[in-house]
Amino acid sequence: DLGHDQLYVVLVYLTVRNIAKDPGIIDHLGLDNASLEASIRSFLEWYQHLTPSGATMTYDQVALFNDALFIHTHFNVAQFLQGESSPYQVAALQEITRTDGVEALKVFLLQNIGYMCALRFADNYMSSLFMDATNATTLFTALQVLQCVETSSPHAIYWNFIAARAVQLRLPSATPEDFAVARLACLCRATQSNMRGIPQAWGKLNASERTLLTNHFLADGVDESN
Repeated sequence: DLGHDQLYVVLVYLTVRNIAKDPGIIDHLGLDNASLEASIRSFLEWYQHLTPSGATMTYDQVALFNDALFIHTHFNVAQFLQGESSPYQVAALQEITRTDGVEALKVFLLQNIGYMCALRFADNYMSSLFMDATNATTLFTALQVLQCVETSSPHAIYWNFIAARAVQLRLPSATPEDFAVARLACLCRATQSNMRGIPQAWGKLNASERTLLTNHFLADGVDESN
């Protein structure tokens, strides 16, 4: 249900994202230590002649572009996929959505699909090598739960994703320890073909070590942090 403005903003972002990462552009703008989002803003401001699509955005499109860019500065989908984030980051996303509205969230999510499809594009211009069945399943599982940010708690969103990843990796998800192992598997970028060693290594830990690690991996960053 994306409108013209939303799709246009997505396409502008995908057009300038990699250009704004170019070392020569970053050096010319004097943004050596700046975030990608800051580089994108500066690029659109100073190189309008190179990006007519950005220069001709309407007031509403610019506002939507900046709102989506603001989400990028506070929530990283790649880190969410890999279990590196926590419910704390989901809570931040939820607060931004409540303030700026769901339209920017939709743009943000589609922007992530777009640039992830382009990963490893330089290796093969005819297809998306990164977006295979495994990575696509993980990404769309994440997007499905993140679309519930308006109606579900940060904890429910985060741990429902980890539970879904456990199912995909054929891991149990009945106990807190199961969730800790599932999150560890995400952190290790595990797939069904290479994850056998994770539960085996976990099983070799003694009870106190497993409890310590379980508490660490289940810390939410909102009410507790271990």
